[in-house]
Amino acid sequence: MGLPFTHLTSTKQLTRCDTDAILGVAKEMEGVLKKGGSDLLKGKILASLFYEPSTRTRLSFESAMQRLGGDVITADGIQFSSLYKGESIEDTIVVAGQYADIIVMRHPEAGSADRAASVSPVPFINAGDGPGQHPTQALLDLFTIQKECKKIDGLKVAMGGDLRYGRTVHSLSFLLGLYKNIELTFVSPKELTMPEKVTSFCKEKGIKFTEASDLEAAISADVLYMTRIQE
Repeated sequence: MGLPFTHLTSTKQLTRCDTDAILGVAKEMEGVLKKGGSDLLKGKILASLFYEPSTRTRLSFESAMQRLGGDVITADGIQFSSLYKGESIEDTIVVAGQYADIIVMRHPEAGSADRAASVSPVPFINAGDGPGQHPTQALLDLFTIQKECKKIDGLKVAMGGDLRYGRTVHSLSFLLGLYKNIELTFVSPKELTMPEKVTSFCKEKGIKFTEASDLEAAISADVLYMTRIQE
């Protein structure tokens, strides 16, 4: 699979063709997993840089790298890193790129992924940048939706919870906008409504959406996607 970009920082950079290709490879990887993995990435190293707490995202990346025959080097938390000593994100990424063949980073600051990707000498993947985006989680969610619903086009998807600061709902909304006849329902308290960057995107793309504060608004949805309150 060839993609027209080196780094993945946002779902907004993906086309439907890109997304369908990624979902296709994800399906193939299910077969690879059943066979016990492969040596596709033998001799390659993943730098796993997580400056925010993570369990599932971090373990999934590190497990995937190892199941494909690669190795992992890690950094745990800002307080144990050169960032804590005053080093910039850019300097950290440039140095990490000398040790690894690919970098995955989670950071609490919105926009940190774009800063990192702008200087990374190796492929870079955003594993969450504050309230910004979480593209790989959104791709996984879309894969699950496709697997369970047997399609994506024409679905009614309701999203509830912390829509203002929940980066996964932002990323997923942009991805769903690539598909035909999608209807979105955003359900949240008024203090946590979907940010303007997402609602404006929906308007620009002609995506039908409604906003509500009562979960009853989601009763006719094919998919209900809930996100927790962000701290």
